[in-house]
Amino acid sequence: MIYIVLFKTEALKEYLEAYDWYEEKQEGLGRKFQGAIEDKLNFICENTQLYALSKSNFRQAVINDFPYVIVYKLKPASKIVYISAVFHTSRNPRKKYRR
Repeated sequence: MIYIVLFKTEALKEYLEAYDWYEEKQEGLGRKFQGAIEDKLNFICENTQLYALSKSNFRQAVINDFPYVIVYKLKPASKIVYISAVFHTSRNPRKKYRR
């Protein structure tokens, strides 16, 4: 099944800010972060049910090599993976599940 990935505005902002932060720390590290995110998004789209349901039907996937998780919901009828957050794991976990 082919799924479309849609970012909530705040999730896209988190993602872009993290990319910029990593790129400022070391040239090319932002691109590595971007690659890790894209790899995980592709994996999610191919394995939509793999990650367990958590609070309010959200699922979360850990990013390899970076302290982030992608928090998402599935909309199977419309084949959408809706990204709610690109969440740094050191943040308050109560803020992870935005609607």
